Amino acid sequence: MYPLNVLIISCFEKLHNEINHILTLDSQFESIVSSSTFDDSIRELENKRPDIILLDIDTPYEEIDKFSIKASQANIPIIILSVEIEDNEFIANEAMKYNAVELIDKNFLGKNEFASILVNTCLSIADQYQNYSAKEDKSSKNSVDVILPFKYFETPINDEQLILIGISTGGAPALRKILPLFPKDSPCILIVQHMPMEFTEAFSKQLDKLSQMNVSEARAGDPIMQGHVLIAPGSRHMLLKKNHNQYYLDLLDGPLINWHKPSIDVLFRSAAQCAGANISACVMTGMGDDGAQGLLELKRAGARTFAQDEASCAVFGMPKAAIQIGATKQLVTLEDIPDVLLDFTKSDSEGDS
Repeated sequence: MYPLNVLIISCFEKLHNEINHILTLDSQFESIVSSSTFDDSIRELENKRPDIILLDIDTPYEEIDKFSIKASQANIPIIILSVEIEDNEFIANEAMKYNAVELIDKNFLGKNEFASILVNTCLSIADQYQNYSAKEDKSSKNSVDVILPFKYFETPINDEQLILIGISTGGAPALRKILPLFPKDSPCILIVQHMPMEFTEAFSKQLDKLSQMNVSEARAGDPIMQGHVLIAPGSRHMLLKKNHNQYYLDLLDGPLINWHKPSIDVLFRSAAQCAGANISACVMTGMGDDGAQGLLELKRAGARTFAQDEASCAVFGMPKAAIQIGATKQLVTLEDIPDVLLDFTKSDSEGDS
């Protein structure tokens, strides 16, 4: 794994120079390449394949969204740098636009703390992605069993309907597009979006402004209520539980599941175990296979299951994985997802052809 290759994208010479100076003094970093244009960055991405990308989002940079999708498809983590660190909504928006996994405060530039923040952040993210990329070592990948052992499905405690969404790379623009289409009296929607812990609260507030429903970051003990959307916080697994005649949410710390926390499989399995037949669920854009097994368990528990179609996905990895194991045969375009999920009168099997 070490030493690491790092690609720096910024048009500010001072930032380039300081990062280069810090990283070249550390033996854990080997190649530090700087770029200030889109074309140069694409060439570096394709020819050298960096281990980490440091992206200065204060840089005026054309077509960076296309670059970030390419980086995500290549499974290369992007760490963003900005001086606007206190503007949570701005940071959340930028992080999701660029599919970033972490952020660094540029206000520390030139201070002693900057070196340790930079090095420690890069090493921590590199460790996570090294584990993710080690496909041959299947034993190192935690399954949902670590958090929530399998058990037989129980009969739902009431007729309350629920909508579940699992989503990752490319999720921010997709959710901004579909959530405003749900009427304010829609069934409760539970969402796991793979996102760093610093961003989920601000992203939830952003979605709340756009939506007819009430959108918020989930908290432990939140009841399931019609007209509400609850988004898993970036540092906790989210589970559906029941207490007598009421469903509620629980949040758990713990290891990464399928390389993620929160994990879609954790939410989906918990929901299959206690409310399966009352659920409509969809796996949307994202790389990897988180959510596929959980969607299959939901289907077996009587839920209606769907996957976003390839044409409207930024990355078709998670939907494809769900289809391959038989979790659903019904592909849905992004624009049609709200109507399909709300139509509880239609069986998933009607689309299995």
